[in-house]
Amino acid sequence: MKNLIAFAGYARCGKDTACDALVPYGYKRVAFGDIIKRMIDPLCLKHAGFSAFTQDDEQKKQIRGWLEQTGEALYDAITEEFFETLPEKAVNGRIVRLREACKWKERGGHIVMIVRPEVAPATEWEAARLAELQEAGVIDMTILNTDLNEFKEEVVEYARQ
Repeated sequence: MKNLIAFAGYARCGKDTACDALVPYGYKRVAFGDIIKRMIDPLCLKHAGFSAFTQDDEQKKQIRGWLEQTGEALYDAITEEFFETLPEKAVNGRIVRLREACKWKERGGHIVMIVRPEVAPATEWEAARLAELQEAGVIDMTILNTDLNEFKEEVVEYARQ
């Protein structure tokens, strides 16, 4: 089995579902964004009235810019923390920046792009970052998410190879 797998793709394409499919096989979920969310959570609670860890799509839209800008502004510190705390067997729920993807690959990690035909980029920033990943050739495989059961099976099969 591959020890480090990361998923790239637009918001709502199935990255969390793919992670969930691998957890029963001993993978620990990690996310660069969780560090960012932890940083801005107090501000979200105070100024938006909800947590940065919200699962509500409308609330996510409200803070997406905050998350993106914080990630850009504090990128080096967040990257250092992320890779210092990376477990041996991990599944990364969202890899989006090229520098992060290159570090992931340097560690022996694999990157899978998930495509769901009806899903478009949430922001121009997201579209630009994912285009960079594709242009740089760091994507190891693309999995199409059209049927939930087949999608999960394909994710697990990729991890086993």
